[in-house]
Amino acid sequence: MSQNLVTQSQLTLDSESRKSVVLNSLLETDHYESIIKDLTCKRCSKYMKPPIHLCVDGHSICGPCYDKSYQCHVCKKEFSPIRSAVLESLANKVLFPCTNAGCPKHATLPLLEKHTPHCQFRIINCFMARVYGRMMWTVLVNDDNAEKFYFEIDIFLPNLPSKRIVYRRPCKCEKDADFLEHTQNVYIPVENVFSMLDDSEALNFIVRIGEVENLPLLDTPTDSESRILLNHEDHK
Repeated sequence: MSQNLVTQSQLTLDSESRKSVVLNSLLETDHYESIIKDLTCKRCSKYMKPPIHLCVDGHSICGPCYDKSYQCHVCKKEFSPIRSAVLESLANKVLFPCTNAGCPKHATLPLLEKHTPHCQFRIINCFMARVYGRMMWTVLVNDDNAEKFYFEIDIFLPNLPSKRIVYRRPCKCEKDADFLEHTQNVYIPVENVFSMLDDSEALNFIVRIGEVENLPLLDTPTDSESRILLNHEDHK
């Protein structure tokens, strides 16, 4: 009996794995991309959700753009009183890709709207650059055990793996008066950031946090230490 249950469970897992593979393959097809394109507003370039309006020649437009327009943005003709039932039905069913570059997430529009503001691939505007003329990172720990933790900033170019910079610093306690002191944090003058911008002029980076005792291959980072690696692939 136990063996039958294990076999049935394994079959279920195998079935789910196959469904996942099939779904991922479908999402990557040109056919699916063309559906996403048809469900993207030509005026604001955002995904369309009901209500989806049409002009008299059949060009579609999203609700917010329709409310701000008096004629079709494509053919310059007037709008039709008829909405697109087919596009609205598809918009409620299609799994849309996250608009943040590099994110693999696909979801229906209601779920995607909840995901996007918290997506780990979203672009974050750093206000510190305006104040200090440089980019700065620090990680604060809300207790007196900050020395037990470190953080690492991994700056990279997605299409050029050999160009990578890794900075490592100790975490700071939020009670420390000097937590914004540049010698205590990772900071880069803005002019030096330009060499690490990708084709879309975005800086790609990952923040990692770990325990100092779990660094068997490296010395414990000190207050004045940064570990900078260029041609990271050669240092493995």
